[in-house]
Amino acid sequence: MFTGRVAIVTGGARGIGAAITRSLAAGGAHVAAGYHNDKGTAEALQKEIVEAGGSMSIHQGNVGEPLDCERMVAEVLADHDHVDILVNNAGITRDRTVRKMSIEDWHAVLRVNL
Repeated sequence: MFTGRVAIVTGGARGIGAAITRSLAAGGAHVAAGYHNDKGTAEALQKEIVEAGGSMSIHQGNVGEPLDCERMVAEVLADHDHVDILVNNAGITRDRTVRKMSIEDWHAVLRVNL
């Protein structure tokens, strides 16, 4: 279904993002999965997918930082020359009501989630 396609999945190493990564890889896509902090989890998912015959690379960055986004896309383009699919899955929460959230937390949520 996705043979020959290249997909970028932000937040692609955990939770819903990992499920999306598995599905795209099982369908034949090369998946470039982004992660922010947990390299071990990203590497474990990559190992799982490659051992199952899929193709996956991992890319560390913060989608709330434009330079990280540019670098991550450049890494994928350097290896694959194109991107066919983009899944903007990354997101963060700050477990407080808006009234109790600091301005810094509010801006962090907006930078990543939007």
